[in-house]
Amino acid sequence: MDARAIWVDHHGTIRPHAGNRQALNYLKPDHAALRAYVMWRDQYACQSCGSRAEHVPDGYDGAKALRTESGQYLVVDHVLSRRAGGSNRPTNLQCLCLPCN
Repeated sequence: MDARAIWVDHHGTIRPHAGNRQALNYLKPDHAALRAYVMWRDQYACQSCGSRAEHVPDGYDGAKALRTESGQYLVVDHVLSRRAGGSNRPTNLQCLCLPCN
């Protein structure tokens, strides 16, 4: 498998990159795992204001959104939008709360 077509999550699982032309769909297990990884990497906190998730379930798999202490949802957002040429790779994704997004 081409190394550019894969990434390794925080559990050591090798996963295919989500295509850059498709929107992320968290019903797909690999897309949910991408959200879980980015949230974990960013310590379950908004990278803009620092608001943190109030509760992260054991074994969080990314299939459901997390809420902050203030009741806002945390989302995974593109640093450089797909429209502007950004990718769905983990390096182009960040955790933000909805107001900061």
